[in-house]
Amino acid sequence: MVIAPFQVDFDITLDCMYKCRHCNVDAGDKLKDEMTTKEILRIIDQMDEIGISDISLTGGEPLLRADALEIIKYAYDKPGVRLTLNTNGLLVDEEKIKFFKENCPNINIAVSLDGYDTKSYSILRKSKKCPDKILDEEFEIVINNLKLIVKSGLSVGINYTLTEPTLNNFWDTYDFITSLGIKSILAIKFFPYGQGRIHEKQLELSYERWKEFLMDATKKKMNDSHFRGVQISVPCPWEMYIPLLENGYSIDDVHKIWDYNSPLESEFYKKHRDIGCHAGITSCAISPNGDLYPCGTISSKFPPFVCGNLKRQSFEDIWYNSVVLNNLRSLRAKNLKGECTTCDYLELCGGGCRARAYTKTGDLYEKDYLCPLHCK
Repeated sequence: MVIAPFQVDFDITLDCMYKCRHCNVDAGDKLKDEMTTKEILRIIDQMDEIGISDISLTGGEPLLRADALEIIKYAYDKPGVRLTLNTNGLLVDEEKIKFFKENCPNINIAVSLDGYDTKSYSILRKSKKCPDKILDEEFEIVINNLKLIVKSGLSVGINYTLTEPTLNNFWDTYDFITSLGIKSILAIKFFPYGQGRIHEKQLELSYERWKEFLMDATKKKMNDSHFRGVQISVPCPWEMYIPLLENGYSIDDVHKIWDYNSPLESEFYKKHRDIGCHAGITSCAISPNGDLYPCGTISSKFPPFVCGNLKRQSFEDIWYNSVVLNNLRSLRAKNLKGECTTCDYLELCGGGCRARAYTKTGDLYEKDYLCPLHCK
């Protein structure tokens, strides 16, 4: 079943000018043993050979690497690869835009922007050197660079992390970015790891707050074409299905409105697996030092989830033979703890986020502690 992952998040550096409160990889300073250009290009070759079609180059801030453009072009030139550059936008200037237009015209640029003005932008984004600073200059630079990207005709979208203090700014931010000519925004539900784990109490969304947002977003997206560009990313299926199904929407509605499907809705997937967490099945992530992780929610500084190291092993060897990956793949829903085994949503959800369960308890079979059905 597990021939190759469809999608890989490749953190090419943890170096960053920011130290953001929600950053799941705890970026800011680069790792001492980050990979060389040659090592990264070799890994890109191996991913191409195994048939990976969707690669996101991310960080940290990937454009801080002196060889970033070489890496981007090398990955882009692989036939059949859909390449995304995840960036905070500070360094995407006219020179780099010219490079992308000439060498990578179909690259997808995803810029992190969690606010519509300097005050809202500075809630999560923090200067590494001056964490209490309002990021006036930085915000202005990012917005100017976004305008340049739009003018160039390159594909650009916004990544917006949904947290308790940023939730109420989402719609104003969406209106703002559409006024710039940007047509898409990905609302990413907060995941508590890295800096996010340190600030979890301030940032985590309660189920009620999440449900309120999702219901509002669903109605907007259904009834007004202005909101067509809003998409949502969640760690696991229950976060989409429970709020909507319990409020009168159908599974088909979720598909049509949000273009979202649980992995367990695939007959092929379901023949082989009854766990809804597809970490290490359809996706994985690579840390700047070559460590391979099962998914992008936790992709740095977490030894229990290190599946192998790409400086010493091939991608294929780790993907097929890693003890960590094979332990994840051997999970069965009947062995999950808590209320999962008797839950009406088990065949759709498949037990919630295993990374969230493990980071809280150290047990892959424990319950996803954010699931509202465990809290009743």
